[in-house]
Amino acid sequence: MGSVTLDIDSYLHFILKQDATKPVPTVDPPLTYVEYAKVHLGKIVQIIALIPAPTQPRPILTSFIDNTCSDIDLPYDAESITTIISTPYRQAKYLAAQSRFLAEDIREGEHRNYGPEDFVPYVLAKDSVSRGGASGTVTKVEFVKDGSAVFARKELHLGIREESDGEWGGYQMELRNLAGLNHPHLVKLRCSYTQNHKAYIIMSPYAPLSLLDFLKKPDGCPFYNTATIVQRKEMLLGWMSCLASGMVYLHDSFMKHMDVKPDNILLHVTSSSYPSPLLTGFGISKKFTLSQGSHSLAQSGTEFWQAPEHMRKRKAGRAADVFALGGIFMLLLAVSHGNSTQSIINALQPNVEYHIPGFAANLERVVLPYIAQVSSSAASKAAWDLVREMLSPDVEVRPTARDVWKTMKGILEEGGFDNHCATLPPTPQSSLETLKGDNGDGDIGDTASILARLRLEREKNSSSLW
Repeated sequence: MGSVTLDIDSYLHFILKQDATKPVPTVDPPLTYVEYAKVHLGKIVQIIALIPAPTQPRPILTSFIDNTCSDIDLPYDAESITTIISTPYRQAKYLAAQSRFLAEDIREGEHRNYGPEDFVPYVLAKDSVSRGGASGTVTKVEFVKDGSAVFARKELHLGIREESDGEWGGYQMELRNLAGLNHPHLVKLRCSYTQNHKAYIIMSPYAPLSLLDFLKKPDGCPFYNTATIVQRKEMLLGWMSCLASGMVYLHDSFMKHMDVKPDNILLHVTSSSYPSPLLTGFGISKKFTLSQGSHSLAQSGTEFWQAPEHMRKRKAGRAADVFALGGIFMLLLAVSHGNSTQSIINALQPNVEYHIPGFAANLERVVLPYIAQVSSSAASKAAWDLVREMLSPDVEVRPTARDVWKTMKGILEEGGFDNHCATLPPTPQSSLETLKGDNGDGDIGDTASILARLRLEREKNSSSLW
């Protein structure tokens, strides 16, 4: 492993000198120092060879031999190395060389198939907390070359058939979907690997808090609890703009997410600004071409967040993502309005009379009456009007992700709030809207005009479900 080319036998005789043929006292059957190093310390010897002069390699190597260490024990951290090497100076030199050697084994964007005892340069962080989900377990890992660089590692168990066929099921699909995505509000693929019948995806950034966690208990989040009413409103409306921007990027990249829900939105908390929302969970996302369109009969992920077209067993496209995002926006506005999201979620759950959970099945019973009640007096009436359009049962009049982003941009500007998603980043490909000359950078019109157009389109296509 590693890219170091080394004649280990000559190197060992050179640095061990008279100790080369000396027997290791604690090993049975007997082995000389050179023999033990060649059998058990192949990688460690290569690490020691990376230590620059004037540090003497001999006392470091003999320490590993005298303690009957093995490559299996790699990597050593700042605590465990003290039991092998006595002086702090040599400990530091060894650890630096170890990081250089091990970090060479996988590059950014690369996929590797590691053997059972191979070292992977992404190690579990001491403060990592596992988060389980439907598609895998996520932990916090550190890149050994730079302990300050932390990432999220998603672990998936592979079935015997998946391994033997070499297909990897949803794992390969998620890798294909993540590849090439580059937006500040979408998680980014770092690299991937398989080892011991498990598959791993390394992504950035690491964000242990989900939007679902926040919605369950907003006041339990310090960044929200300590904010003023104005700051809270700016933050929540900003999240809506950011998520809309990410959705425009995704749809312009000819991909529909198909599993938009609070569990799949992470909040990256930093010390310098409001937490940043990131869309994740691309395991069942689907790519499409401009000629075939985005509509398909494939079912989306979670029933609670599915669009009405799914309930009717009809083809669903990118508009289904907008519907689910509308449900999330409704909950965020409810928080801004001082309401409990849990009461809304409970009302959308099945009961004796209504057996189907979610927004689509309960539009007229729960969703529309709630929006009508709160939007009549809410300061963010334009945002509530937008949510109403996003939750339209008629897919033909539901706004596009670009419509949503434009409206949120106008709402933030008219409210005097900062909006760091005021422009759209370039996409890998141009969508049909972009080909028409609408790249989001020109005059977008005022919020009232956009909402008026959406309402007019809905009224022209009036539905008994609305």
